[in-house]
Formats: sequence, structure tokens, C-alpha cells
Amino acid sequence: MQYLGITFRELFQEIKASAEEGTDEEEMGYRLFVLGDLLEHRIHASAELPLRFVRMRESCEQIYDDLENFIEWLICNEKEGYSDFYRAKDLLRMKLEQELRKEFVLRGFVG
Repeated sequence: MQYLGITFRELFQEIKASAEEGTDEEEMGYRLFVLGDLLEHRIHASAELPLRFVRMRESCEQIYDDLENFIEWLICNEKEGYSDFYRAKDLLRMKLEQELRKEFVLRGFVG
């Protein structure tokens, strides 16, 4: 995703568009499965990336907001697999809290 410059927002939109075009359930299930794996990888990825990678373009907060909207869309469109994304949402919320605590501590030492 980093190499191609694709954001989670774009992936969410792509999955929505493919569903509206009539993608079959098996293919939708696969796309949701891959999206879930990508989210988990992003959540657990270190902020310290190797030099060959570009900086992450989306903050956890942006992904969290987009994921919340995506889950609502899945529920409204009666797509299976939406419950799998609640775990990712919870993990993102924990990562956000962790990042806020880390920033607070760092500001305390610097300020």
C-alpha cells in the first residue's frame, strides 16, 4: 500500500464501489478478509519504518473514523463479515490512546 500510495480510505471506497457493481459474495468475502489483514498489519506496524518505505499517509485517527463509517456501510448493506472489523476498530482505539499517552509523556520531557 505504501509503495503504491494507496490509503485505507481509497480501499474502503473501492470495496463499496465493487459491491455496488454487483461483485459476488465470495469475492466480497475475500476482499473484506484482505482488508482486515491489512488493517491489522497497519495497527501493529511500528512507527519506525525502514528507509525504503515512505511515511504513512494516514493517521490512526483518520483510519479509525473511516473504518467506523465503513462498518456502518457494511451493516446498512447487510454485508457479512462486518463483525470482524470491530476487533480492528478496538485495536485502533487502543493504539490511538497509546499514541496520545506517548505524546503527552514526550511533551512533558521536552516542555
